[in-house]
Amino acid sequence: MKPNKEAYQEFILNELNKGNVLYKDVMIVFLSKFKLSEPTFVTYWKIANEAHKEQLIEINKAKLEERIETE
Repeated sequence: MKPNKEAYQEFILNELNKGNVLYKDVMIVFLSKFKLSEPTFVTYWKIANEAHKEQLIEINKAKLEERIETE
């Protein structure tokens, strides 16, 4: 993957991790920073959301395992 593509995905993922999860809010920040089109944002939005979802699943698994060990 090209470095720019990784940067776009990472930027959106960082916004999601910071709690900025609204499509419109992230899009405004993204477009102002990278000067790209909305369709381009949509492509990376979908990829970053999948990665974010996977992160949340892993975090929840780890929390569950910790709770089980504690009990």
